[in-house]
Amino acid sequence: MTVEIKPPKQVVEILEKLESHGYSAYIHGECVRVLIKGQTHLDEIKAFDFDVMTNAEMSRILAIFEDYGLNCENVARGELIVTVLGVAVSITTMTEIKDELSNEHAFTFDAIAYSLKSGLVDPWGGLNDLKKGCLNFIQVGKAFNPHDILPALAWRSSGDFEISDFAKGLIHNNISDMAKPSYVKESQDAKNLKAILTERNVNAVLSEYEDVFAAIIPEIKMLGENAEHSYKCVGCSAPVLTLRYALLFHELGKEDCRSVDSNGNNLYYGHAERSRIYAERIMTRLGCPAEDIKETGLIIKNYQRVAHTSRTLILDLKDEFPNDLLKLLLLFNCAINRAVSNEKDAMMFKELSKGM
Repeated sequence: MTVEIKPPKQVVEILEKLESHGYSAYIHGECVRVLIKGQTHLDEIKAFDFDVMTNAEMSRILAIFEDYGLNCENVARGELIVTVLGVAVSITTMTEIKDELSNEHAFTFDAIAYSLKSGLVDPWGGLNDLKKGCLNFIQVGKAFNPHDILPALAWRSSGDFEISDFAKGLIHNNISDMAKPSYVKESQDAKNLKAILTERNVNAVLSEYEDVFAAIIPEIKMLGENAEHSYKCVGCSAPVLTLRYALLFHELGKEDCRSVDSNGNNLYYGHAERSRIYAERIMTRLGCPAEDIKETGLIIKNYQRVAHTSRTLILDLKDEFPNDLLKLLLLFNCAINRAVSNEKDAMMFKELSKGM
């Protein structure tokens, strides 16, 4: 796969400065992947960080860029941020480029580097994986890191990449090593879950990698036979994090509340409130932001109040709920109806939500 990329002139200036002083310099990571995809206009890529590795010592890097705008906050850890005409470039020291790429990146397509002298450097076949839309872990010379599992599933959920059979094996064989601590602030697990839950292929990922999610959230196992329905509801909803958390957790309390009437029918009185308690407990444990926990709980607690609404009843509901919450409650019921192929009611709830 022959590829030519055109870094913005600000980044080229950084690379040229380092190379003119006799050092090697490479950009790597997401910025290279974005450039490979053809986004070369600065307005399109300015939101991305540019990361440079160089074999220059930090004292020399500081001297080379002494006339530039510098952020020296992390110099002690080997990182200097240089700003050139509004573009921030992170410069870090390295020893050998292949080892550094392996240490910095989990996936082959993120370990593609570029220098002005060498062009693209692709130690693990990332270009081919990028072309095929295939995710593979870098496994040469290092142990598998279970913390790379959720980011891999986020890529799968985005729809941009399939996970190779080899990578699937690594994921399923290393689930037991995933950490399950409680967090006092938003955790990396919570951020990764957000990336997974708000993407378009979330239903397939939840279903195929249920064992991964159960390792982090053991309560998922309580869904039992309702699991696939809950996953489908998540996939049928608008990509709003609290809405999707609510749909994922809204039936957790069903088994706790199950009773049987005289005709042998299962009843689940109070299950929404019980599910709310579980959802808030799980999200608190993950360190989710307090406002997300509160909103998710309110959706689960109140979604049944909206389940039988109509255009004539919506005015009463507007008096009872704030517009932003009412919109989420309507979208929640839209997703539930869409999941069971009740498109007529799903469209009604969607249309009602547009007035919020």
